[in-house]
Amino acid sequence: MKSKLQTLLDRYKAPGDKKQKDLLRYQIEGEIFTVLSSTIDRYSEHLKDIVITVSTLMQSERVSLMVRKGNFLEISASHGLPESALQRGSLIRVGTGIAGKVAETGEPVFTGDLTRNEDLKQSSIGGPGFKSNAFICLPLKADGNVLGVINVSNPIEGPSYKKSDFNFLQKVADKIALLLHKSMKFESMRHETTSMPPTLQSIDSGTHMDVKKDDDLGKAPPPPLPPQARKK
Repeated sequence: MKSKLQTLLDRYKAPGDKKQKDLLRYQIEGEIFTVLSSTIDRYSEHLKDIVITVSTLMQSERVSLMVRKGNFLEISASHGLPESALQRGSLIRVGTGIAGKVAETGEPVFTGDLTRNEDLKQSSIGGPGFKSNAFICLPLKADGNVLGVINVSNPIEGPSYKKSDFNFLQKVADKIALLLHKSMKFESMRHETTSMPPTLQSIDSGTHMDVKKDDDLGKAPPPPLPPQARKK
């Protein structure tokens, strides 16, 4: 069964006038943010749909999302990358290539034509020979840390990307970064809980705590004994 995002995307790809396309784009953007805001422990299941959606809305041949794992970046989801590039570039060291430098510095790269800049061309994903035109690489930043990058390249229509494309991708990157941050915290907390000894897990869950019965809650304490009944 198709998701709401996939259904909207199919309608966007179908022929239609500009007004209809603009309305569908607005709905798709809203659904992207809804999906990214409502998914924490299963975010990876939706990343492929997200990169395909970004590719469609930005009219781009290639999109890749890379998550930082220690000193490396790993491709978590992609669209349009050749198999050879995936095999060679599935892991990129932080500080190496465009994506690695963006991950290291936290600064985006937004260029009109990658093929005219030899330094960028030689350091693009997949190494020398990875042909591309316009290129955007944005860091996925949350809580002061770079958690990964998102790359978009080869616009289908026109020689370069517009500022509006950059702004749209920045909003998506911010949402993905926030999701990654929450997911990592969730995984860390789950790992801490599962690594506890069974006794500590029980205590942490409150099973060993003395809890008053519901019937006892809200009852006033018994009145003190009258003086004549007290022991002397």
